[in-house]
Amino acid sequence: FGDEKNVDFKTKRENDLSIIYNSYPISIIEHLDKVSESGIDYLLLDFTFEDNPQEIVDEFVNARYKKTSILNERLKEKWGNITHGHYFRGVD
Repeated sequence: FGDEKNVDFKTKRENDLSIIYNSYPISIIEHLDKVSESGIDYLLLDFTFEDNPQEIVDEFVNARYKKTSILNERLKEKWGNITHGHYFRGVD
């Protein structure tokens, strides 16, 4: 199924649960300072289609300590784009 931007979403049905996946990886790595300032103490990284999740964990750890991350560039190369989901724009 798709959205108003004509982007398709993968879906999966497990028993009575429907899962809708974003078409692009969600990454807020460049906004970790905003996340921290909002009072959030920890993040849960949920992996679904990643080949090497430890690489992404390492990038988040480095970014947490203000080291430059190239994660978004790598994700864009692989998937064509990234999204911030609704983290900064809310839900209508």
